Amino acid sequence: MKKIFLLIYLSISNFAISQPILSKAFYYNLTYLPDSLNPSRTATESFVLLIKDSNTFFSSTNYLKLRKSINGLEKKVSSGAITSIGGNSLPKTKFMSSVYKVFESGKTVQLLDMITHIYGVEYPLLNWKIATDTQTINGLSCKKALVHFAGRDYTAWFSNEIPISEGPYIFKGLPGMVVSIADNDGFYKWELSNISDRADVEIVAYNEKGVKWIRRSEMIYLNTYNGRRTRMVEAGIF
Repeated sequence: MKKIFLLIYLSISNFAISQPILSKAFYYNLTYLPDSLNPSRTATESFVLLIKDSNTFFSSTNYLKLRKSINGLEKKVSSGAITSIGGNSLPKTKFMSSVYKVFESGKTVQLLDMITHIYGVEYPLLNWKIATDTQTINGLSCKKALVHFAGRDYTAWFSNEIPISEGPYIFKGLPGMVVSIADNDGFYKWELSNISDRADVEIVAYNEKGVKWIRRSEMIYLNTYNGRRTRMVEAGIF
C-alpha cells in the first residue's frame, strides 16, 4: 500500500493544490453503524472520489452500478424486452446521492436522483482546526485536523504528500488529501484505500438544471429506505 501511494504521489506532485487533476480516482472505504442501537454491528461500503475537469465527484460505487443497471433495464422495458424492473436483483446501497465540488463557483453540492425529481443541498465551507499531532498512515505522513459538521465532531488525518485539497463526502479544504476521517462517536469512518488513473464506474455529470433545492434533513429522509422506496413506487419501478 505504501508503494502504491508513493507512486501516485510522484505522478501528481507537480500539480498545485487549487488545480483539478484530470482523471484521478481516489477510492475510500466507509465503515458505519447502520443501527445506532446496535453499536457492535458495522457495515462497509466503497466510494469513489473522481477529480476531473472543473469539479470533483464523490459517490458510492454500488450506487453508480445501480444507476447503470436501472438505465439498462429501463431501455429493455421501453423496447418491450421485459415488462418490469425487479428491485431485488439490483446492486444494493444505503447511499443514493452524489457530492460535487465545483472549482469555478466554490460550491459543495449533494444531489440525489429519485427518478422523478433531482434534489439538492448546498453546503458551506468547513471551519477546520489543524492540530499539531502527526502519524503515518499507509506510508503517508499525516497531520491531524478537527471539524464540526451537522452536529458531529470529526477528526481527520490529511497528507500534503498528496497535494490536493480534497477528501471524501463534503470534507475538503485542508492543505492536502484527507486520508482518514471519522466522527468522534464512531458512527462513520472513511479511509483512503486505493488511487487509480481511471475510475471503474460511470460518472454522473454535474448539472443543476431541474434540481429541487431542499434542507439537509429532507435529504436524509429521502436517502433512507422508506424515502427511496416511496419515490420509486411513485415512478413505477416497484
